[in-house]
Amino acid sequence: MHRRLSIFGFCMWRICVW
Repeated sequence: MHRRLSIFGFCMWRICVW
């Protein structure tokens, strides 16, 4: 379960990368 690229960056589970 991973989210798509957002304005803030790529966030998946509890990890967000910029």
